[in-house]
Amino acid sequence: MSELIQLQRKAITGYDYINTKELAEMLGISIKTVYGRVYNRQIPYYKPGGKTLMFKLSEIQEWIKAGRHSTIEEIRERI
Repeated sequence: MSELIQLQRKAITGYDYINTKELAEMLGISIKTVYGRVYNRQIPYYKPGGKTLMFKLSEIQEWIKAGRHSTIEEIRERI
């Protein structure tokens, strides 16, 4: 999802959240995979009212960063 769309969403709604379909599109995965990661508690989520899944964009960005793998060069520098 482009930064412009995110800014527009936040300006219009006042919120920085996306739904399951938007998250799947953003990550390039299926909605079923999103649900699986939620079920296994692998991804941060909110479930207001106990029904609709919502994802805070800043938390998703941190979750993505947490899964970063070091490059060969970075590993060599640490040795």
